[in-house]
Amino acid sequence: MDRQRPLKVDADALLRSGAGRQFCKLLALVSAANVEGGPFSGGHPVDKTGKEKRLSNAIKSEAFLQFLDSRSERSLLDILSQVVLDGFWFIRDDESESSKNEGRALEAVALAVLQAKSTQWWSAEAPPNKQHFVFHILEDGVEPPTKSRFHSTLDIELDHDREAETTAREEDDDSLGANTVWAQEFSRPDGALWTTQSVEDLPAVDLVCFPDLFGPHRALYWEAKVDQGSRIFEINGPEDWRELVSRYPRDVSYSRRRSWREETGWSGGWLIPDWSLVRRDFDGLHLSVLGYLETVGRCVVIGEHRSNLVAWGPDQVFWLNDVVTLIGSAQEWLVE
Repeated sequence: MDRQRPLKVDADALLRSGAGRQFCKLLALVSAANVEGGPFSGGHPVDKTGKEKRLSNAIKSEAFLQFLDSRSERSLLDILSQVVLDGFWFIRDDESESSKNEGRALEAVALAVLQAKSTQWWSAEAPPNKQHFVFHILEDGVEPPTKSRFHSTLDIELDHDREAETTAREEDDDSLGANTVWAQEFSRPDGALWTTQSVEDLPAVDLVCFPDLFGPHRALYWEAKVDQGSRIFEINGPEDWRELVSRYPRDVSYSRRRSWREETGWSGGWLIPDWSLVRRDFDGLHLSVLGYLETVGRCVVIGEHRSNLVAWGPDQVFWLNDVVTLIGSAQEWLVE
């Protein structure tokens, strides 16, 4: 099977998600700072004055396309990491006119991103021979988990999440805030082993684009061998997420609505995949880079409910079943 398939060229889909729009905006500003010689530090313009003018100039300039063509696969991930770490907003149904105008202004950037040579792997299937597991050491004395613990932890996390939903339903009180002890925010399969692929000189995408990073720290990474014939569900956009949730729905309306309503404005019911059902048919779930940019920060409509893809990282494969073996000794990496 051909794992390197061309990126679909749909600028509107990229700009309808908070993550996609923020990435395009940041890329344009980085281009403006480099091309026009404006103040620039660590991927962000330092001086916000005249930001819209610099953005407009960068989009209209042919130098922007040349700038994008000159970027390596790794360097684009470094820019993407700022979106992952700094956060983004949801594109709401009641989006303001100024926000809509900003989205339209970024169409040229989105088209260039989707056509660039260095982004064509962004919708490819997860390559089984390039996977690595990364363990971020965020606290002193924390030991990396052993593989034998991953799936028992997944089961425990699933039980905790179900208990949170039950408690939230029993204590249904709309005056309670999003920080209530049983309130949940994520839609990922917590407790499962995850991997990302190597890109150029970067051993794993997860080393720069992990959603829970806090400042410089050490990380360990292992080569991961994936069993032949493993079944992977590919998430390349909101339609794939909608299909997954529709096939394996779990109602989390009470435990999610307080935090997700504040982000999206939607006060109705919420669904996420039931991982205990998904694992019967699939061993892993791969969120491609394109899938991340088009889906994260977008409220996905599923009948009378909504769903969010929250707290995933680009290119992550979450392994729901025991199909991965960590090879050799851990290598160390300094995350800056």
